Amino acid sequence: MPQFQRGDIWSVYEQADLFLITTNATLKGNGALVMGRGLARQARDRFSGLDMAWGQAIAGRCGHLGRYHLLVSPHWPRAKLGAFQVKQDYRHQADPRLIRKSVAALSGWCAAHPGAQVALNFPGIGNGRLSRSAVLPIIAQLPDQVTIWEYPPDVAPAAAPPAVFGQEARAGFHPPGLHHQRASGPNTQGGDYQRIVIVPPALFIALLDSSIGEI
Repeated sequence: MPQFQRGDIWSVYEQADLFLITTNATLKGNGALVMGRGLARQARDRFSGLDMAWGQAIAGRCGHLGRYHLLVSPHWPRAKLGAFQVKQDYRHQADPRLIRKSVAALSGWCAAHPGAQVALNFPGIGNGRLSRSAVLPIIAQLPDQVTIWEYPPDVAPAAAPPAVFGQEARAGFHPPGLHHQRASGPNTQGGDYQRIVIVPPALFIALLDSSIGEI
């Protein structure tokens, strides 16, 4: 059975071996994955180009409104971001049957990587509009190396810090596996902020290529 935590899932980004974000399979006209709400939006705002890279990966895996269940980079663990599907159309309620399939895919991945610690936001609730009681029996099948994160009812998620393109990102030098650096810059009001080192979309796509494979 998985572990459960209340708080900000981003607080364990550096420690997690696999950091999963609940997602859909709705692709925009430009090919980008719709990531407009919740943790998906936070990830999109933190990591420029993520929506386009995942959209292209999904297009190659199952197509618009298809079923991919779980996306993990073939370059894991250097690239730790992954997608856990809870719905096909972003406008719809999360699908318990689809969550069950995604749970099975993640359980299979965990069996192949028993030492990996996985962070996953509570699937299907919030913007998924399912009740906790409907989802709990499904996710209870996950192993204890998975931690399910949920914000306390009275705590809103923190806004993502501004994304700033560092020299490493512009030159494309930075290795896969996005991370944060401390820095000061012109958009701050006299203080430090968390600079996001941004990997170009082309590199994301390389990390999420067709070798992801079915689980």
